[in-house]
Amino acid sequence: GDAGIATTIGTSSDLGGLLSEALSEKQKEKWLPEICHDSSNSFLLAGGYTEPSGGTEILCFLDDPGMGVRTTASRKGDEYIINGVKSFTTNISVAKLYLVLVRTDKSKPNAEGCSLFLIPADTQGLKVGRIENKMGLRSALNGSMYLNDIHVPAENMVGPENEGLTVVDETFRGASVTVGATCVGLARAAYETALAYSDERKIWGQKVRQYGTVAHKLAEMRTKIEAARSLVWRISWAIENADSSRGLYKLASMAKVFPAKMVREVTIDAVQIMGAYGYMKDYEAEKFVRDAMAMPIMDITNEVLNLLMSEEL
Repeated sequence: GDAGIATTIGTSSDLGGLLSEALSEKQKEKWLPEICHDSSNSFLLAGGYTEPSGGTEILCFLDDPGMGVRTTASRKGDEYIINGVKSFTTNISVAKLYLVLVRTDKSKPNAEGCSLFLIPADTQGLKVGRIENKMGLRSALNGSMYLNDIHVPAENMVGPENEGLTVVDETFRGASVTVGATCVGLARAAYETALAYSDERKIWGQKVRQYGTVAHKLAEMRTKIEAARSLVWRISWAIENADSSRGLYKLASMAKVFPAKMVREVTIDAVQIMGAYGYMKDYEAEKFVRDAMAMPIMDITNEVLNLLMSEEL
């Protein structure tokens, strides 16, 4: 029910999945024990992808080298020097390790010139900017990250040089499903809150949910939730059991697009059923709506995911 907490944990979990697949054996020996056996039991990961120009910009697959990721990394001996700005980074200021997408070759198109680096939070030159004051998902921290002449060992590169976007495409396939699952949980919480209210609230001597308009709305809410849950489960199974099909991973975006649209509808219906009480902060319903509004625009917008899926049809 708390999409902010789900986003905090889900982001770290998805990045952990990427690292478990993309790291070399030597890198796994160095990083995974540190992540898994942290004495504080609070080792969170964060991804530095989005930039002030927007999250969609970094996914540019056009031939123009001037488009795409602006953050740069230049090689100097056994190190890379990184400069740039990342924005809307989830788990900013609380993550202990950042996975950052940078441009290692500005002469090539974006898709052929990006690389991934692991950057510990205490690296000199890494500065956390302001924490965003968001409409919803307020229990998840998002903010800017400034990288000023950061020196990162070459061994911290994840995957081959200039193939960062390929690594993300092939290994980060669980992210959309995680957002979809969060939407299902949030919608379920809103539905159950509205259902309980409609069973307690009486108008003209009759429970609210005994009126046809409310009963039908509850039935539709429940149906949408079950449909979204089935889709998330179906695509989760397909990802785990696929032999080798990158197209399938892009189609996994369905498990984000449909639930993200659904959760907005269901949470708004919950407020409508509860009337003025649903609009008040004394109840959870208004929080559910604020959290739900973020879902279609986070983790790549629904519009962009629909575009990617259409190219796979």
